[in-house]
Amino acid sequence: MPVNVEYGSFYDTLYQKYLDREEKKTTVGAKMVLDFQPTLYKVRKLVTGVAEFNLVQIVKEIIGPGGEARQGNAGYLQRKAANDWAIDMDWQSEWKGGYQAIANARKSDLEQGQANADFKWQLDVDQVIETSKKAGTVLTSLDPRYAQQRISQSIPPFTTKSEGTGGNALVLTPDYKFPPAGNRASLRDNPSVPIDCNVIGMNFQVAVLLDYGEATSRQSRYLGSVSWGWQRPSGMGDVQIRELEQVDPSGASQEFLAAAAHWNALTVDDPAQIHGQSHSVFRLPVQ
Repeated sequence: MPVNVEYGSFYDTLYQKYLDREEKKTTVGAKMVLDFQPTLYKVRKLVTGVAEFNLVQIVKEIIGPGGEARQGNAGYLQRKAANDWAIDMDWQSEWKGGYQAIANARKSDLEQGQANADFKWQLDVDQVIETSKKAGTVLTSLDPRYAQQRISQSIPPFTTKSEGTGGNALVLTPDYKFPPAGNRASLRDNPSVPIDCNVIGMNFQVAVLLDYGEATSRQSRYLGSVSWGWQRPSGMGDVQIRELEQVDPSGASQEFLAAAAHWNALTVDDPAQIHGQSHSVFRLPVQ
């Protein structure tokens, strides 16, 4: 069943518990494919210019007795705010061929840049790839929107599911002709931990972020949010998933906004030191 908010609906297209039994390690958690479909006539009343919809997720771990956080995403502890919620995204990873494929696919965007971009990087992509390989770790993203892997504002957002990322954005053109059925802003996630880990669950909140307006005067706001998550008895594999529920019908929760404010003050280390040793993140609205 969809969860309706003021400007559209969330759909848990795939939502199930996860158990992976390998020879030396068993991991438990959940799988989620979450889509957002905006209500077109309501969006038309809000925006001018191009309208871009993305999902942004925050996470809070449930820790068993005597345990401590062991979340897998690099930089999780740095992103965690005082309320223990953190923006959930990957900003660094070990060097993998998958990232090289993404860089090659966006070679022209990276190398040309855009004259009106606030964060203009004109790069030699082949050199970036070689430098990152040697470093062994790569800066994958400064963009907190869950579907994206972008280190420059000049890189277009992922808008199709074939990109192989954790979801996609939905972009509506100024005439707001509705996209084909099934083309929605989406998030795909598989949060899991080793069965002997002290993390016994995870809670998530997901907000729709709308970016809209002309290129020189873009604006942002949240359009509603939902929650989901999973939990298990300590040390056991019988995972229970929480029902998808509305958090805020037209915005984001105070927990979400606090995590976003904390995020906005962060910088990310660049192992390859492309254009410097660290970089400011792409900021989120905090109201």
